[in-house]
Amino acid sequence: DAAVLPAVGAALAGVRKVKSEAKVGMRAEVRTMTLVAPAASVERIRAAEADLRASGRISELAYAEGESVEVRDAELVPVEKPATRA
Repeated sequence: DAAVLPAVGAALAGVRKVKSEAKVGMRAEVRTMTLVAPAASVERIRAAEADLRASGRISELAYAEGESVEVRDAELVPVEKPATRA
């Protein structure tokens, strides 16, 4: 389905935005999040959920219907900063 890529791309962009706003690297893990999207988009995203989870490093993913694709209630795994050398 050609419509899967734009839907998953929008979802991944939302994940990246959350990570960017939290000032963490894109490799940071997402413990849990809710993806809000129109019903048709949710269906398409579910078809590629494994890829979205892998690329976004998402452990738990919930869905909710809404007007546009957005990430809500994202909880990132705390990132430990490396010790600085003296």
